[in-house]
Amino acid sequence: MITTSILASNAARFLPCFVAIIVAASLWPADPALADAHAADTEQTCNQDAIVPDRQRLHTMTEKEFVDAAAIEFNRCHRYVSPTEGIPSTFRPNLNFPSVAPTPGKDDQPWKEFHPIDQPELYLDALLSYVMKECGADHIDWNGTKCGWFHAPWMHELREPMRGVTRERSSRLGELHPSQTARTQNWAVGMYNDVGGYAFHQIWGENPAFPKTNDFAFADGTVAVKLLFSTATPEQAPYLRFAKTWDIHNGEEIVTARLIQLDILVKDNRLKDNTYVGAQSSVSNADGDSAEAEAERLKIIEINQDLTGWAMGSYLYNGAIETAPRCDHLHEDDKTLVEPCEQARWRERLVPIGLQWGNDPGMFDPEINQEKVVQHWLNDQVTTMFAAGRAMSGHPAYLGFEGRMNGPVDNYRSTCLACHARAVDFGRYEEDRLKYVPFVPPDMGKTGEDRNAQLLRFFRNLNSDDPLALNDESDQPFVTGTQSLDYSLQAADGLNLFRKWVESVPLPVGVKRKTYNFEPDYGPYDEVPGDLNLVAWNIANLHHETDVALRNGSARRLEMDYANLRKVADELKGHVYALQEIGSPAALARVLDPSEYHFVMSSRYEPGDEFHPPSERDIYTAFAFYKAVFPEPPKVSTLDALSLPHLAYDRRRDAADSRPTRAGLVVEFHHNGHDIALLNVHLKSSCNRDDLADINEDHAGENNQMPHIPYACRTMTAQLEIIENWVEMQMGLGKKVMVMGDFNRQLNVTGDAFWNDLNDGRPRDLVKGPPNVNELCWDRHPAYKHHYVDFILADSALLSAEEAEGISRPGYQSYLNEDVMKAYLKKQDANRLSDHCPVVLQLRGN
Repeated sequence: MITTSILASNAARFLPCFVAIIVAASLWPADPALADAHAADTEQTCNQDAIVPDRQRLHTMTEKEFVDAAAIEFNRCHRYVSPTEGIPSTFRPNLNFPSVAPTPGKDDQPWKEFHPIDQPELYLDALLSYVMKECGADHIDWNGTKCGWFHAPWMHELREPMRGVTRERSSRLGELHPSQTARTQNWAVGMYNDVGGYAFHQIWGENPAFPKTNDFAFADGTVAVKLLFSTATPEQAPYLRFAKTWDIHNGEEIVTARLIQLDILVKDNRLKDNTYVGAQSSVSNADGDSAEAEAERLKIIEINQDLTGWAMGSYLYNGAIETAPRCDHLHEDDKTLVEPCEQARWRERLVPIGLQWGNDPGMFDPEINQEKVVQHWLNDQVTTMFAAGRAMSGHPAYLGFEGRMNGPVDNYRSTCLACHARAVDFGRYEEDRLKYVPFVPPDMGKTGEDRNAQLLRFFRNLNSDDPLALNDESDQPFVTGTQSLDYSLQAADGLNLFRKWVESVPLPVGVKRKTYNFEPDYGPYDEVPGDLNLVAWNIANLHHETDVALRNGSARRLEMDYANLRKVADELKGHVYALQEIGSPAALARVLDPSEYHFVMSSRYEPGDEFHPPSERDIYTAFAFYKAVFPEPPKVSTLDALSLPHLAYDRRRDAADSRPTRAGLVVEFHHNGHDIALLNVHLKSSCNRDDLADINEDHAGENNQMPHIPYACRTMTAQLEIIENWVEMQMGLGKKVMVMGDFNRQLNVTGDAFWNDLNDGRPRDLVKGPPNVNELCWDRHPAYKHHYVDFILADSALLSAEEAEGISRPGYQSYLNEDVMKAYLKKQDANRLSDHCPVVLQLRGN
């Protein structure tokens, strides 16, 4: 039965600009017998101090040893706390899941009296009554063992020791209230009713060492509740006065956290696809607006044929609500009792934020027209209050994405159900899982069709266990090829942490294989679709300032030179640029549009290097990735080993020569079914064709004009060994390799020692291009060089020798007309573009 207090109208329940008097009711009677009826015979055993024997940790485990170790880990309660820390270890999860499917009666599910779409307020209030009756009484205080509700296992690494809460997203300045002048932490704990607990038994109950997730789904009637606490004070968020408080340990100290939000998630079979028939129209046929109203009703029915199977509601704690009789009147003689009296009434101050049963896929309006969002019910007074407060603080005027339902501590770029839809089991430990299941739609700076495509994918109504699902995509988990965990992020977190632990344990392959019971078949998050245009380009001494040389002796570029370089880049249409001699990201932005490309500089570059005197500036390798192909920058790392200290003695200057060579830059991505590792290089100069083995100090080069050559060749030989080791290591890891950039070496010269050593067939051959000799780059020009030094090298398992013939090095005259090229007739003028021409390869996709 729903009490008067819960059914109070919104107008009488929220805004702090007025005071509502609500009669305090004994809504959730403090009946210890009720709690004891649910409680398990014994409290959860907590293996906080248990350790896996050294033999099991250091040697390959037998299956029995693994099962025993998994049982120890399964029953840990929270993160490790040293006895010397003096932190109370009081939280005990309830992992005693029901082994038989519960069969709740009608009276056990009071929300079933109301339809969530037609009667959202009544539906949500009935859920709150149910949750509070089960676990909300003061003597239970959300103790799962006492009230018979259950926690997700394998969360102990994330749980703090006093209340078992886990860290949530922090609230930015002004998100909670204009008075919030500091970022505040949010912490949460969630539990499932017995129906949900049985679903966890289906995963873990047979053997905690071998979870079963294949075809997993929660049953109708599953209810989960999550309490969210904030470290914000009433001074920072005035509506938190008299809020329920818990003491928690934030990793550094014990702090007081206040209840700010309560979420409820329920599985309801009436919210499956193609089941909603709509409320009966109350408009008379005689009414002139009846046809329009009926059309609107039918439209709502049509939209609500694509659903999720779940409803999710949220409540806000609002301390502005006054209750009766007033505590200051009850305790006139002892004012110290007023605050405990007020805090005991926290239940009566819970105000509905809204209820959501779908993500409104396809309804995206930058102007935020909330009338278009129909798969939610929102408490207008809550949204109005936060809209005003957030506008004052410079935040978007909504709680959820473009007006969708969300709570105040949630990310405004998402919404409740869309966030939970990301719950999947990858079948193995996935370190980069947020790349697959981001908290918010990726790259929200996109516009037009790109933006809508991202939003449509993120805000889907996934209903993976629904045989009536509208389309194949609705039958899939958030990541195709994984196993849906049916909107349970806690189940997902726990399974991923379990699989992380499995990776740390020495196991026979057969035993490890038994830890998952489906074959993961998901594509890598960085799969690059279609053909891929690769460009290696040394843009000699590229600086960001017009008519200023990057380094002493380098070219001063004019505005026309930057314009011509941009035109060349526009014609190249590269998807991946492997670049050399870049002075800074600002310099790169003079050639490539930063709104269209991600720039990644070598880690040797430090912001501000470009503002040093010319004698102290340097040049760096860099990547540029086309955002339309790479919405997020792929994984890039610096191969520091190539940055060697070049030590030599220059007889010409009678001085030592000591400076580091350039580091390499590595990008990893997936294309056409290949796991590709691409190395961007700029090797040591001045050894473009000399014998790498000849490092005799008496050898001073032809006519004694280049005494530094043997030292340069010695350094290049060391770089060759590093590249060869890197190539063989990557191939050994199952990757297809590419090396591209400025080799400062004429690899096409017959019998070149560098190429012969690198391409020794271990473990596979390499191919290279461009082929033959230079015919196009600065052809018939004083800057012409007969042999190439810029190349693209590729794994023969990725590119055939015939395909490598297609690697080209077109000259600048291929992109700029004859009149423009007249500005670069002199040899030194060529450097205003570059004395190197870009090398181009189109890597074919499917």
